[in-house]
Amino acid sequence: RGTNYTRFYSSSYSYCLPCSCSDGYKTTADECAQCNDSAYPRMMSGHYCVLAPDCFGHGTKTNGTCICNTGYSGTNCETECSGNGTITNGVCVCNSGWYGPLCDSDCDGIKSKYGSCYDCSSITDTDWVYPTSASECYRCDNTFYHNDNPTEYPDSGYCYPCSTGIEHRATEAECNRCNGVRQMLNDNLCILTDCGSGKVHVGGRCTSCNYYGPWSYDGDFFNEYYLCNNVRATYNVKIFGAISVIRDCGEGNIHRWDGECDNCRDGKPFEVLIPSECTTQCGYTYDSSTNKCV
Repeated sequence: RGTNYTRFYSSSYSYCLPCSCSDGYKTTADECAQCNDSAYPRMMSGHYCVLAPDCFGHGTKTNGTCICNTGYSGTNCETECSGNGTITNGVCVCNSGWYGPLCDSDCDGIKSKYGSCYDCSSITDTDWVYPTSASECYRCDNTFYHNDNPTEYPDSGYCYPCSTGIEHRATEAECNRCNGVRQMLNDNLCILTDCGSGKVHVGGRCTSCNYYGPWSYDGDFFNEYYLCNNVRATYNVKIFGAISVIRDCGEGNIHRWDGECDNCRDGKPFEVLIPSECTTQCGYTYDSSTNKCV
């Protein structure tokens, strides 16, 4: 059977006719559907297979291409709700287990290429969806953005929630899907615009003011330092330049030369960031020639 032929049955004989036949003939729906992708699509009318109107009456043909009405798909708009539902009041009402505007997804949310189904309302940055397509990511509207450039962005394929998590690489267009919840940095990082109470941007990442490690402040966010003034202070160190450290490392602890909080080292000499802490925190003496507590 060629592309443009369908098989139909009479009461006594079996005939194979081209899809282009102008008459209608008795056959089965499955046989009639053989013509749907041809230049002469046909449809069932009662028990008869007849020539279908343009786009099966479910769309408009423009420059030879069918533009389907809502809920219909296929070359000739021949498929209703992907075969998984029916159109009611202009929209697809899906059969049980199917979702989406065309009932073409068996996942009520985002589906990864590995088959896992994620509920939009429960996804956090620790269980983002990977790998998935941009169209799957967009099922959750403007609450997610997709890392969509595998050449420039090696993390391509992930679907990230806009409102939680750390910075990720993405195109500006994808970052803008978050409607101001996130913003772009010069190095193509898509970051949270507002880190929230008690947090500031450090290299684009939202970090708690109470984080004990030292920060090398990013120039893009240096003006946020004042938000942490009550818990952090700025010092200069030999290798890292200006860093921000937590003000109080706790009783019996000191700021090491690199800004990290450390203990008093059991009597062993060690370099410090704040000379006075040799005495106040550890009961040692500060040696200015070596910058050590001894």
